[in-house]
Order: sequence, then structure tokens, then C-alpha cells
Amino acid sequence: MNINYGSSVFVVPAVVNDYLDSATLEQLKVILYVLQFPQKTIDFNVISASLQLTPEQVEKAVIFWSEKGVLQTTDGIKLPPSEIAREMEKSPDFRQLMEEAGKISGEPPNDTEQKILFSLYKSWHFSVKSICMMLEYCRKYELHISYARTTMIDWYNRGITTDELVENQIDLLERQFTFTGKIRKKFELHRKPTKKQQAFIDKWEQQGYSWELIEYAYESTLEQTDTNQKLSFEYVDKILENCLEKGFTTPEQAEQYHKEHPVVFYKSSKKKEPKPMTEQEIAEMNEYLSLMDIFGKDDDNS
Repeated sequence: MNINYGSSVFVVPAVVNDYLDSATLEQLKVILYVLQFPQKTIDFNVISASLQLTPEQVEKAVIFWSEKGVLQTTDGIKLPPSEIAREMEKSPDFRQLMEEAGKISGEPPNDTEQKILFSLYKSWHFSVKSICMMLEYCRKYELHISYARTTMIDWYNRGITTDELVENQIDLLERQFTFTGKIRKKFELHRKPTKKQQAFIDKWEQQGYSWELIEYAYESTLEQTDTNQKLSFEYVDKILENCLEKGFTTPEQAEQYHKEHPVVFYKSSKKKEPKPMTEQEIAEMNEYLSLMDIFGKDDDNS
């Protein structure tokens, strides 16, 4: 089969192939259009008119490909100011969102912030209340608004879209942020915990260990660990598990018990299993043993 490409040839990144089976028809249309007509600004209205899609469908497609690393965009959003202005005129709720966002941050949203707010409200259909709750959380912990966008899109994909569900998620984030922050400060972690360390931290929070017991486990670990070694989260976890198993709720109970029954922690060593001997090696070994046996008999007779 011969294909005549003509003069309209453009390169499709190989990574696009990885998502051909999961991308929607709208997403495939948009990526082919964008790659065919590369431009600095993606005008959703122009693309939607050309492909007979809604601006919201175009935006979701752009976000999909930007999150897959195919497109590089500023916050994944390129909207003309006129689109936001039109929404301000016709939607009292959107106007309220912009006003509340300004009150929360202390200044009117800039261009990028307006686009993110427009995206969360118009394309992902979050309520004004839900978005403002998330903005309050970001302000409290000095997080950029792009964090709100990424987090809420993840919530949307997991079906977390109502005010009640969003509020529950923010409460969960609050507890995790506060607990992890206390651990980092106490354990003198100057960097973000690794995935393995964070898994231990989350486990301790879910188990409901008191802060006094965690401090006890931490200090006991320091006493048992060489100063040149890194803090062992595994050892801290072993002490806490031991406290849970024995029903200890205070450091005094744990300390009294551990004086008589020290916690023993063995790191699993991954030693390689010995390789089985080949037939040739077995034959050579048997020959060697036979010779040794002969020489041994000669020594006995001498």
C-alpha cells in the first residue's frame, strides 16, 4: 500500500503511542490538530470551532496531553482573557469565585490564577465553595495555586466532586500535613521524606500512636544507633509495634518493660543463594577427594 503524504507532514511524538488506547476521540483530535499547527498560544475557541468540540473538551484534552508530557504549557492552560471576561459577565457564581479568591490571597488573581480558577470552575465543575476551601488550605500552608489545580483534578478523576467530599479530603490533608510536619521537625529531616519514610509516617498516624510514644521510640532508636548511621525508621516502627502489641500507652510503661526486654531488630540481609555445582565441577571435586583419600592412606602406612 502506497501512501501519499503530500506536503502536510508533521512529527507525532513516540510517547503519544503509549496512550492511543486510553485517549478519547476528542483528545486524539486535539493532539493531532495542535501538532499540525504548532503555535505559542493555544486558543481553545479556534480549536473548538475547527474540530467541532466545546472549549471545555479542548481544555480537558490539552490538560490530558500536558500531564502526559506530550505538550508543554503554562499550568496546562492557555485561555484568551475574553473568555474569562465573558464568564464574569454571565455567571454571578464565577464573579463571586474571583472576589473570594482575592479576599483569601489579599490581592486580585493574576492572569495565571484566573485561568486556573476558570478551569476548576468551568471544566472540572467544582463549586465556588469547594474551590475556596482549597484556596484557604493553600494559603495556610503557603502552597502555589497550581497545587490546588493538580490536587483537585486528581479528586475529580476519583469521583471526589461534592462540597462534603472535598471538605473531607482537605481535613485529611490537614492531618497528614500537620503530623508529617511534626515528625520532620522531631526527626530533624531537612528534606521531604522518601516514599518509604512517608509510608512509615502514614502508618503511625493511622495506628493512632500518641506523640509521647513516638518521641520515646525516636529517642530509644537514637540510643541504639551509631551516630554515623542514618536514623532507622524501621527500628522506630519496631518499637512502636512492640508497644501496640503489649498495650502500652505511655513512655513510662514502655521504658520499664524494655529495660528487661530490649527490642531486637534484625535487618533482612539479601544474601545470594549459592549456585548449584555443574556436573563437571562435581566430577572434579570427587576426583580431588579420591586423591586426598589415597594420599591419606599412604601417610597411614608410612
